[in-house]
Amino acid sequence: IHTDLFGNCLDLLPEWHDAGKTVVMDFSVFSRDPEYACETHFPYVDYAFMSFEEDTPELRDWVRQVQELGPRVAVATLGEKGSIAYDGERFYECGIVPAEKVINTVGAGDSYIAGFTKGVIDGLNIPACMKAGAELSSRVIGSFEPY
Repeated sequence: IHTDLFGNCLDLLPEWHDAGKTVVMDFSVFSRDPEYACETHFPYVDYAFMSFEEDTPELRDWVRQVQELGPRVAVATLGEKGSIAYDGERFYECGIVPAEKVINTVGAGDSYIAGFTKGVIDGLNIPACMKAGAELSSRVIGSFEPY
């Protein structure tokens, strides 16, 4: 199941978790925003995706904290700086896949999550899932015209 903070289903997360459903959740830029109380949702999510701009020691501490609250893997996308993921044992890093041309970056993060999730479904390891996310994101920003 894929959702985000605005999917109007946050109250179902515990039920899905208890039923053994795999939950992929996009926390976007709001994972540290107290208004959204994300800490109450992390325990019910298997793959937590968050958006940031820089890979810093503070960010890695946050990603580690998120993963320790419940997700199998916590992922921080970093725009043109790639992504990092933490599985409770180690951090993984992945760069971007350069697009031949950038038409529109709308949907880059969603595409990354879709590619990563497809990798999970296909049984790929974390680095391969990250690469799949980067590849799909690159294809989308090079062809997506939402207007």
